Amino acid sequence: MAGYDSDRSSNNNKFVHAVTEKNVVLTVERIRERSPILLDMVKKGRIGLVGAMYDVHTGKVTFM
Repeated sequence: MAGYDSDRSSNNNKFVHAVTEKNVVLTVERIRERSPILLDMVKKGRIGLVGAMYDVHTGKVTFM
């Protein structure tokens, strides 16, 4: 990932957070690409498809 050339390990909290956010974005994209049924339901407004991150330390859920 760009901007994290020095320490790309679990010791770098900013890097871990960026990787985690990217994973959520990619996962939502993959669901849309690989599930025509869900994509059709999203397009028709029957369901919403939203990525989120759960912080195990605070219990906070951040929707993306």
